[in-house]
Amino acid sequence: MSDFQNIELYTKKKSSGWLGKLLFLSIFLLVLVIILYIVASFYENYLNKSIADINNKIKNLSNEISVSDRAEVLGFYSQLINLKGLLANHTYTSKIFNRLEMITHPKVTFSSFTYDNKNNSLKLEAYTDSFDSLAQQLLAFQKVTDFTKVNIYNIRLLEKKIAFSLEIIFKPSFILK
Repeated sequence: MSDFQNIELYTKKKSSGWLGKLLFLSIFLLVLVIILYIVASFYENYLNKSIADINNKIKNLSNEISVSDRAEVLGFYSQLINLKGLLANHTYTSKIFNRLEMITHPKVTFSSFTYDNKNNSLKLEAYTDSFDSLAQQLLAFQKVTDFTKVNIYNIRLLEKKIAFSLEIIFKPSFILK
């Protein structure tokens, strides 16, 4: 027989492949990270140039506006802020008189008033011709939801008239816009 038949075939052992795959994955991830780093570096340079350009434009614009104009605009802005605060807290006392006009009994006449902004109150001197109209007027005042308290005092009988004093305490929000 020939010697060829006695020769054992040398077969290569096949590896399971996980080591090769792991090596390939590691190299792929390394290349990917390097590429991402390079892209991020270029993007960072681009952003830095953009920021520098914008800062230069801002400096150029600020040089175009004179210092006196800036001071004038700043003063005007300050006045607007102050005006906004004043208008937000501005009281509209005319609302009180509009409400009084709506609820005043036809037979009741007011002769004087005193307005107290600190206490949110209005003191009135009034006249009427009967106790019935006085009672109806008092009920009308008590039904108004914007008034927190109505005090009647100093009721006196004059010739053919009844004089009385009235203090109305109202909600602070009532006279604000």
